[in-house]
Amino acid sequence: MELPKTIIKATQKSPRRLFMFSSPKVGKTSLLAQLPNSLLIDLEDGSGFVDAAKVNVRQIAIEEKKSVLKVLKEISEELAKRNHVYDYIILDTATALQDMASELAVILYKKSPIGVNFTGNDVLTLANGAGYLWLRNAFEELYALFDPFPAKCLILTGHVKTASINKDGKDLNARDIDL
Repeated sequence: MELPKTIIKATQKSPRRLFMFSSPKVGKTSLLAQLPNSLLIDLEDGSGFVDAAKVNVRQIAIEEKKSVLKVLKEISEELAKRNHVYDYIILDTATALQDMASELAVILYKKSPIGVNFTGNDVLTLANGAGYLWLRNAFEELYALFDPFPAKCLILTGHVKTASINKDGKDLNARDIDL
């Protein structure tokens, strides 16, 4: 195999999916709300300060006395009726989506033959890390509700978290995605 020695021209104008993450309150939502022909799906009740075409999932769930999972499904169904009406769909934030996926993971696990007798409310308590599979599958299921609908790009926002440990008398800091 020979590695390239020159620049290879792009084959796409923009990514089909984008994950944008940074520290909280630095302007991700404000920046993304300015995208033309975009829909901001507010998953954590944090878009009240921006002008945008937006839906506040938690607020709708409270007003209509529905679960957030039901509201997400209804938004997806409405988007399906109007395929590609938005160039950009923004899911704000991944952390809130994971919280919703955690709820769905429990539901899915309890419907499975192995989880039929599960009485807990968090699959991450399952032995040997078995719950992470259920959480990942639930997260992917929720993400997939919106993946087909933007004409240009599905954008997911997230926060970074900082963790520190002391190893051999030295403080070590790590920054990671808050999931």
